[in-house]
Amino acid sequence: MVVTIRRSQKRRTIALRVTRDGVTLHAPYGIAEEELLRWARSKQDWIEKTRRHFAARTPPSYTFTDGERLPYLDETLTLRLTSRRDAQRVGPVLEAPCEGTKDAVRAWYERETIAFFTPLAHEMAARLGVTVRAIKLTHAKTRWGSCTASGVLRFNPRILLGTSRLAVYLCAHEVAHLRELNHSPRFWRHVAALMPSYVGAREQLKGEGWRLTFDA
Repeated sequence: MVVTIRRSQKRRTIALRVTRDGVTLHAPYGIAEEELLRWARSKQDWIEKTRRHFAARTPPSYTFTDGERLPYLDETLTLRLTSRRDAQRVGPVLEAPCEGTKDAVRAWYERETIAFFTPLAHEMAARLGVTVRAIKLTHAKTRWGSCTASGVLRFNPRILLGTSRLAVYLCAHEVAHLRELNHSPRFWRHVAALMPSYVGAREQLKGEGWRLTFDA
């Protein structure tokens, strides 16, 4: 177990900090390093438990190399590097340029986000008797979508790394906000009208949404 020791004149107590990057022991001056490491070893069970937690919460890591498998709704696409200038899907293959591959792939997911949500949102809005003014993107790290009072809906392209069930729930959620800009019982009734089985999808997105990212 490798422990990085950081000392501070202002600190009066010893504290451990465990992150995905390692273990750091914060301590005041005046305590021998051997004593600090002995104290850290006495906390090894807690340290290992915390590190396992981080390991379990680590999202997939994508390298954007030839042959890599990328999730897309209910499918898995194979990335192929070609002489193309941008990324395009050809059957089960996502062809992308050798230079700037990551940016090209992300741009493709952004285009697909608009293409997926535009007809679905308009169809759902018609069922609720409301109007969608525009479909746009959001790259917020902690939000999957948003809705404005003027009828602009925004969706995070990361949702396409999940299943179509999650994407449909997200759409129903944001379209329902065109009727209720809140999370009142009436709002959830609108969501249920658009997607009767929304509860399971909502809980799945809450519990597993952290995995849907290109950035580990």
